[in-house]
Amino acid sequence: MKLRGIYADASTGKKLLIVLLVFAIMFLVTVMALTVITILTGSGQEDRTIMLTGVVLQNLLLFILSPLICVFFISAPGEDMLKTRRFPSLSEFLLCLLTMIVMTPAMNLLVMWNQSMHLPEALSGLEEWMRQQEDMAEETTRILLDAKSIGALLLLIFIVGFLTGVGEEFTFRGIIQNLIAGKRRNAHAAVWITAIIFSAVHLQFYGFIPRLAIGAFLGYLLVWSRSIWLPVFAHFVNNSLAVISSYIVANGYCSDKIDTIGTSQDGTLWMAAASAVAFAACATQLYHISKEAQTPPQP
Repeated sequence: MKLRGIYADASTGKKLLIVLLVFAIMFLVTVMALTVITILTGSGQEDRTIMLTGVVLQNLLLFILSPLICVFFISAPGEDMLKTRRFPSLSEFLLCLLTMIVMTPAMNLLVMWNQSMHLPEALSGLEEWMRQQEDMAEETTRILLDAKSIGALLLLIFIVGFLTGVGEEFTFRGIIQNLIAGKRRNAHAAVWITAIIFSAVHLQFYGFIPRLAIGAFLGYLLVWSRSIWLPVFAHFVNNSLAVISSYIVANGYCSDKIDTIGTSQDGTLWMAAASAVAFAACATQLYHISKEAQTPPQP
């Protein structure tokens, strides 16, 4: 019996169940692998090397291998489910890079606004728990991004930028967004539902809205370009900028005010407005360039 594409004709609901099953199994495999490594090395879970190993295993097993397994079972032979076949043009990559850079002040403002939100008094217990989760996530991120040398910086860019970019885009945009879009190809609903899931699974509630916005943009990059490699590149740039920013601040090359550019706290609120306008202009141009790149030349 052929296993390749065995569920290609299944309903969207059944395919989603298969995806959940594959990811659940691979999650357990990832946890067991990390547990074995932790025991063999005698390291604690808060050890930075173990944390980095966990990120690598999570990306390779859960976010890269799982989508490939899903594609094997739920896509028809020859189907480009992950949208890996088309490689964007150089102009698409360059404009995508510019777009990710110019959006930074606007995103800083969105982050600060999200962090200042409060739940009603009746939900104070929930808010306290959410704050604790956020503090734990920030501390974990601080430990992970603690690079003292160029070599360590490059390693972080590879792990946090490249591996995470490939893995999360294969999973969220490649598998989940395409399945939600379904045969009706309801692109807008698929983009935003996937962005909500993408932001929620990070369990960083005071970064939910900025991550939702980035997730939606990544989703539209896939829709416009019909290539997973453009959102992968954008994700890589976004994460790498965070890694580099952390490095230059931690090592005294720049003030720690870099994350407040575009906010009232830094007195540069006008930059957030300019950033939003520049982002809209770049994104619009990127949309047109992507469409033109896919249009066959006239004879």
